[in-house]
Amino acid sequence: IGRIAGAGGFAPGGGAFAAATRDGELWICDVSEGGRRFRTGALAWPGSACFSPEGKSLAALLGDGAFRVWETATGRAMLNLSRSERGFVCATFSPGGEVLAAVDGDGELTVFDARTGVIRFRVEASHNSGSPAVFSPAGAMLATVGERGDLHVWDVERGAERFRVDRFARGAFSADDRRLMVARPGGELVLVDALTGGLLLSLSDPAYGFS
Repeated sequence: IGRIAGAGGFAPGGGAFAAATRDGELWICDVSEGGRRFRTGALAWPGSACFSPEGKSLAALLGDGAFRVWETATGRAMLNLSRSERGFVCATFSPGGEVLAAVDGDGELTVFDARTGVIRFRVEASHNSGSPAVFSPAGAMLATVGERGDLHVWDVERGAERFRVDRFARGAFSADDRRLMVARPGGELVLVDALTGGLLLSLSDPAYGFS
């Protein structure tokens, strides 16, 4: 939600947009007036920034290793979050905008309170640093991909792992947060109870698989 592509993108609600410059900064501009509100400094790489779901704040991973959050309307620096020794490589807001999840270069997951910057919980380096954390639609769960390709599902409120699914290729939560669909390598599709991790359904098509 609100993720900014390499060239830029609009904030949810459409009142502001982000434009990437040649030197790697983002300019946050006002749609109606056309003027620049503020700029972020050089990003860690193109696309390493995202608006909150309501568009009121912007989080960005910067080239100097900093992880900052600004108020979109004013450019006021709201948070300067804890740095990781290896630097954060991807970050995302929860659907409600109250939580930020970031994965660093070692695969360590850190979950922040997006309003205060306080760390809610941190999980040791065991995740694929190239895969972003993904929140469920209601924001109660957070999914990450492990180094061995298994899917970890975390309880955001408790900061504890609910369950994991091995041999993960791709997947999706249902809109009500009650189920998780997972496609596995080899043509298997499983439906999992997202509260307990229990298997609800398994389908197999070795010839064509599921996409």
